[in-house]
Amino acid sequence: RLDTRLTRTLMAVAVGSSLAVAGALMQALTRNPLASPGLFGINAGATFSIIACSSLFALSSMSQWLWCAFIGAAVAGTIVWIIGNRGQGSLNPLRIVLAGAAITALFTAFSQALLVVNQDGLDTVLFWLAGSLSERDLTTAAPLLVCALPP
Repeated sequence: RLDTRLTRTLMAVAVGSSLAVAGALMQALTRNPLASPGLFGINAGATFSIIACSSLFALSSMSQWLWCAFIGAAVAGTIVWIIGNRGQGSLNPLRIVLAGAAITALFTAFSQALLVVNQDGLDTVLFWLAGSLSERDLTTAAPLLVCALPP
């Protein structure tokens, strides 16, 4: 029982600290105190990528979903960054927020459309999107802890 609780606690701490660092980095880079991955399309891009990969390629492994999410988040972030840097002058925080909101809406619409079309994989994807630390052990937690916790 202690192994299960300790593993889940360590994973929750690692995930929480990773999200905090991501938010702080986004706020520092954009000079915007309201910056967050959800506002800049990062979450929506990762979600769409997971749903698309699950629907098109029937991926079921957590490591495969992780790479799909990473690629989707990177694509969404790159699109927002390119749109935010267009026009006169340097980086405009307001333009980035507006681009992020638009990309979030776009990827969310695509995700919903794929979920409506592909009813077979709906339960698996929705369970993953809700997030859970159940059925995780130290072999799952070790790579996350190495990357997430400071030296």
